[in-house]
Amino acid sequence: MRLINSKTFQLKEINDSRQVRYAALSHRWTDDEVLFEDISNFRDCMKRGTEKVRRFCHHAEKNGLNWVWIDTCCINKYSSAELSEAINSMYTWYQDAHVCYAYLADVDVSVVKANPSFILQSVWFTRSWTLQELLAPKVVIFLDRSWNFIGTKESLKHEISRGTYIDVEALEGRDLSNFSISQRMCWASTRSATRVEDIAYSLLGLFDISMPLLYGEGTRAFLRLQEEIAKHSADETIFSWDSDLGGSIASGILASSPSLFRTCSGMRAGHQPRKTGFSITNRGLSIEFDLIPLSYDTFVALLNCVYTKAYEPDQLVGIYLRQVSDSQFDRVRWGSGGCRWIGARSDIFSSQTIRMENAYISSRVSSREPRTDMVRFPNKGLLLQDTPAYRSLMAISRVSYRGSWNVDKGMIEVPINHQGALITFYLAATYVIELLQFGFDQDFNPVCLILERTKETSKSTNEGDLHDTLKDIFDYQKIGWIVPQAKDGRVVSLKRSRPGFWPIKGDREQGLHCNLSYMVVKGVDRCIRLKMNKVKDVMDESIDDKTSEIWNLEMIALDREALFHHKGM
Repeated sequence: MRLINSKTFQLKEINDSRQVRYAALSHRWTDDEVLFEDISNFRDCMKRGTEKVRRFCHHAEKNGLNWVWIDTCCINKYSSAELSEAINSMYTWYQDAHVCYAYLADVDVSVVKANPSFILQSVWFTRSWTLQELLAPKVVIFLDRSWNFIGTKESLKHEISRGTYIDVEALEGRDLSNFSISQRMCWASTRSATRVEDIAYSLLGLFDISMPLLYGEGTRAFLRLQEEIAKHSADETIFSWDSDLGGSIASGILASSPSLFRTCSGMRAGHQPRKTGFSITNRGLSIEFDLIPLSYDTFVALLNCVYTKAYEPDQLVGIYLRQVSDSQFDRVRWGSGGCRWIGARSDIFSSQTIRMENAYISSRVSSREPRTDMVRFPNKGLLLQDTPAYRSLMAISRVSYRGSWNVDKGMIEVPINHQGALITFYLAATYVIELLQFGFDQDFNPVCLILERTKETSKSTNEGDLHDTLKDIFDYQKIGWIVPQAKDGRVVSLKRSRPGFWPIKGDREQGLHCNLSYMVVKGVDRCIRLKMNKVKDVMDESIDDKTSEIWNLEMIALDREALFHHKGM
């Protein structure tokens, strides 16, 4: 470390910054600063920045300090090794300073005296490097453009806190390790630097991290910073950023910029770290998560942290994940919102929680495009073929859809997070069955509800009322489900469980397969085969969105003899 004598302007090298009383200067760089190569002939230097150095040294000397440190002229920036060491040590150097003078060249003291919050209009509060220069020193004295005293960090702490998201306790000198990672990132979220790498390098001291400098790596610097933090901390708030800010896109499990932490001032780390911890690997983040199903392959993964807000209960925090293989996940947006969830456990309607061990979440930008917010039931052959011929074959009198029917693609399109009934088939009066209704339960398992024809339903002239009645039954979570089981390579014929109503539930991965044998049509013992399953690989070129959730729904009318002749179907 080099210091400048406040009287002679001569440089001196020291080995321990704690052994010397010195003043540090915090300022915004201009185009004509005094640099390291200028300081040896400072008295002959004609740069505009010489006045800044003189005035700063005068203030230090007046307060009994014989040594000063200035970043512009105490570091040889032509030496990459020295520059790297200086940037990794800079937080400590400001921290060890007896006092730090913050020179605000665009502020007049008279304006701040009239309204102290006007100090925040200085560009100094928008620069990345000045964050550590505000937090690290024990004493910070603000000076205006004419080097007049404005106030101190202590006297202006409430105004600064309101305008910068920085907690008052941090401005008072509380150890920064007491604040979550996302809180500290939030403090930097509105700041910028001339070089994009400096946005990351300026935060090294705030997280007590050291790493090599690689100018030219761009936004990769901030990803490296987060990876280094993750090696030394179990604080999962590092993943609590949100992408619904300024048009930013998701970038794997790690954020692409501190700006994505802008809404994280209330994030607090969990009190009990996970027993297994987490780590960054070549497959991404390796972690054990509690997953709550949100749709067919999309989940809320609960983080070990909470979101706090004054006078309100703490809320859980989660991130949206899409499963792309057995153990691999991508972080994604949900609907038109962001990629983070905040709320109470009761806000998620799924009752199921899945413990996912050895899960990997991509840490880089995924090449897979985010899926659209649709689940689709394609029309292939007899799959939901809404034609007079098909209705005649199945004796269907009417079909009603909960979503919209796309005639060109032969699909029903519904919101991906839809729970409940999607499509209802009303059968002709010759059937024992009044209607069949398909959809998904609260855990997104495929479900079929069957209503037997009775005197009461036969008297109903309003099919819409009947549909709404079944929807109420559909949403009833304590229903006594019938779960068909596979046997000998074919599905077991389903008998009715109670008069009037058959609720059948499949599995979200395996689908729903069953045969309805109690379906008499004009005295003929006829079965209806039901098959509802998810299509994992979409090969149909007519389907534009290859990432949508595609489900096939198949209904085939067979007499019982034909059924057993085609048991492998």
